Amino acid sequence: MAFSPALDDESFEDEHIPLLLLLELEQLKRISELD
Repeated sequence: MAFSPALDDESFEDEHIPLLLLLELEQLKRISELD
């Protein structure tokens, strides 16, 4: 995975917000599997 240090803050956030959402979805999946 290539990372460009030239990215501005907005691009950085745009890349990380979906990542955080994916992590939350993974946790929700695991919780629902436990039920």
